[in-house]
Amino acid sequence: MKEYLLPYRWKFVAYLLILSGMVAAVFYIWFEFRIILPVFAVWSSFVDTSFFVSFSTNVADELTSLLLFGGLFLLAFCADKNEYEYLDSLRLKAFAKALLLNGALLLFSILCVYGSGFLAFLVINVFSLLIFYHLLFYLQKRNERYDHQKE
Repeated sequence: MKEYLLPYRWKFVAYLLILSGMVAAVFYIWFEFRIILPVFAVWSSFVDTSFFVSFSTNVADELTSLLLFGGLFLLAFCADKNEYEYLDSLRLKAFAKALLLNGALLLFSILCVYGSGFLAFLVINVFSLLIFYHLLFYLQKRNERYDHQKE
């Protein structure tokens, strides 16, 4: 797995992207922050369905999503400062558990959430896999360090 990991120094960039995305989300949700730019869309269905069109729209939500997802994704592939062999096993376990939790969340939303709330759950589901992975990986790593300190 080490051949797929970025150097540790990229964690700073990942945290910076995540923090920027969280700030952008706060501004977008609570202060109705808008960035109106012309965009090219392969498929658009606001009023009518169009293919390969250009129009102006608010891109603040896309920018927020890109910052958050990019930061979380980058963080998932950054090496630890003290990388050792057992972390590969912890990463794999954390990913498997995160995939199961994310699947359970998606199954719950399919069965129990309807209308526009379902679309909100789908947006949450995009980020939840990476969030679950990071939480589980760091909890497992902390527990493993605690177990070694007990011995």
